[in-house]
Amino acid sequence: RHLSIVERELLDGEPGGLRLHEHADASFDLVYCLSIFPHLGESEDVAQELARTLLAEATRVLEPGGILALELANPRSLHGLRLGIRQPITVVSSRALVSSDRGGRVTRWETPSRLRELAPESLRLQSVHGLGVFIPNRAMLSVPGLATVLRKVEWWARDRPVLQHFGRR
Repeated sequence: RHLSIVERELLDGEPGGLRLHEHADASFDLVYCLSIFPHLGESEDVAQELARTLLAEATRVLEPGGILALELANPRSLHGLRLGIRQPITVVSSRALVSSDRGGRVTRWETPSRLRELAPESLRLQSVHGLGVFIPNRAMLSVPGLATVLRKVEWWARDRPVLQHFGRR
């Protein structure tokens, strides 16, 4: 069985607002969380607590040997650079960076190494795949010819030991 954590799983943005408690322990072999982990909470403190809660609850509902697939917004990516997030202090900071867009949507910028600090001890980071290493926005994929080249380069880069850590997601 698989469980997808989507935006409707978040109730009011408060810690404990995740509805994962409705699921029994060890009831899923795969839990995936796409486009939600970067948008938890409305401040750094709330985002930090919700991130820890989500990781702990997702780990609890996973069967032994199960997989948690998690999408991060990476401040070290071209996308982070494009948005002006990648500053030297951000790269070396041990704290998460939380920003808001014009619509008030919060984005939690997190690196895989900082994710390890948030995760329960029973959750092991097995692999990182860098998505969007060379494509800072989707508009680039609408350019004829360039799209084909970029897709091939992206597929190649996603699992390269150094490059994968610079993926947008």
